Amino acid sequence: MVLVGPVAKDVTWDVIATSRELDTRRTRPSLPTTRFGEDARRIDRDLAALFVAAPIDPRRVVLLGFSDGASYSLSLGLANPQLFSWVVAFSPGFALWPKKVALSQKIIIAHGTHDTRLPFEATRDDIVKPLRAAGVDVQFRTFDGDHVLVRPIVQESLRFAFGC
Repeated sequence: MVLVGPVAKDVTWDVIATSRELDTRRTRPSLPTTRFGEDARRIDRDLAALFVAAPIDPRRVVLLGFSDGASYSLSLGLANPQLFSWVVAFSPGFALWPKKVALSQKIIIAHGTHDTRLPFEATRDDIVKPLRAAGVDVQFRTFDGDHVLVRPIVQESLRFAFGC
């Protein structure tokens, strides 16, 4: 496994800062997406360099994030299913939707039912339900907890995504 750990250029990821200008951060599949900025271009450059430097199986490229990074992973991953066959999102707050979702993409989402930072209900109702209704394979893991990573769920997600 090779891990690339990009960092947002500013305080948070560009599309999240841009989405704050929308009426709501919860968008539906029918709404137009916001364009990605320098963060996405930097991730693209990092991945291109990685593909040159290491033998990467393109069927095993996973985009993973926590909190704002989970929202960014979902948004960027859904917009680029040809690159990211798997998206893992731990405690996302929202997702910006492409015009069409890829049914071949696998999504794992985990969220604490007592999250005091990003509402559990928004993830369940505004991300998971519409993805499933669109026919996307979504594994949704809930846990009795706050805005944290839970080791067994992280391990299970990695086993799903990497097949080990």
